[in-house]
Amino acid sequence: MFTHRPDCFGILGVAREISGILGNQFKSPEWYMHVQEAQLHVDTSKELPLVVRNELPTLVPRFVAVPLSDIEIKPSPMWLQTYLLRSGVRPISNVVDVTNYIMLLTGQPMHAYDYDKVKALSDGDTPTLVVRYPRSGEKISLLNGKNH
Repeated sequence: MFTHRPDCFGILGVAREISGILGNQFKSPEWYMHVQEAQLHVDTSKELPLVVRNELPTLVPRFVAVPLSDIEIKPSPMWLQTYLLRSGVRPISNVVDVTNYIMLLTGQPMHAYDYDKVKALSDGDTPTLVVRYPRSGEKISLLNGKNH
């Protein structure tokens, strides 16, 4: 029924596809169509340096990161936890859960990184995120506790 990669559609993409199949016009939600100004109270004295280095520009044409500070890690609201559970995703924390929620809606992969851990793992003084292939023999620890 769906074309190309339905696993990348997200809920909005599936709704758009079904509308097309049924011959109906699809109207994207207002929040999806317009760039919203973030209503953040930014303390510029706490500016966090961050470098993003993309070693795979043909495979990953765009990778964006925004460092945030003073985020309280806590459980998500119950409505979000139940939404994720019904979608087959295990709730973890407010930060991780909101990235998974947006991914399910839009099909756009998102990830939250712990700034202090990125800084600790980076070469040099400036925290750096690197988009790259895995190195031979490299292991990764997943959120579910498994190592690969």
